[in-house]
Amino acid sequence: LPLRKIVISTWLAEIMASRFGSPAEVIVTPVDPALFHPSAVEPDDGRLRVLMLHHEYEWKGVSDGIEAFTRVKARRPGLRLVGFGLKAPRRELPYDEFFRDLPQPRLAWLYSRCQIYCCPSWDEGLGMPPMEAMACGAALCTYDNGGCRDYALDGRTAMVAPRRDVGALARALARLVEEGDLRERIARQGREFVSMRFDWEQATARLEMLLQAKG
Repeated sequence: LPLRKIVISTWLAEIMASRFGSPAEVIVTPVDPALFHPSAVEPDDGRLRVLMLHHEYEWKGVSDGIEAFTRVKARRPGLRLVGFGLKAPRRELPYDEFFRDLPQPRLAWLYSRCQIYCCPSWDEGLGMPPMEAMACGAALCTYDNGGCRDYALDGRTAMVAPRRDVGALARALARLVEEGDLRERIARQGREFVSMRFDWEQATARLEMLLQAKG
């Protein structure tokens, strides 16, 4: 059928064109600013926290993320790994804290509480949790997983490592941990980028235009 295709990232549009010979319009899903913004947290205890989404699917890269974190923690023993997810891990993992199935307002609190968000996914169509964390003021460290290319600009809005290169991910994470000025700059520029570049009103207006257009 001659349906108009709409995808949520430039990477998916490229896949549609290269694999299927079909053009697709891109509408990046925005972060809800009413929910995801820097939130008040408890007084700073001076500890750096790295937040990571836990999932049992191998391609979510949890093993890679833990390995990268472990390498960095060897030099910074006080570093803490915070996990979150719909379900608790099936086996014991080196999370210092774990939060299960948080409602969205509490997610904003958790994102705001952690200075760094690590996304070790091998592939993502877009990746909303990293964008939400950025909107809440966390500095992003991520694999180049495809979908993140619309918001993770290496050295500007995030530290980006080649896909499935654990050593590079550890080095990117180490820079955010050890270089406070870099971490603060990445966090600030990342928050500004996702908050200003992707807007719900513009996204819905574009969607309406595409749905109403003929051909």
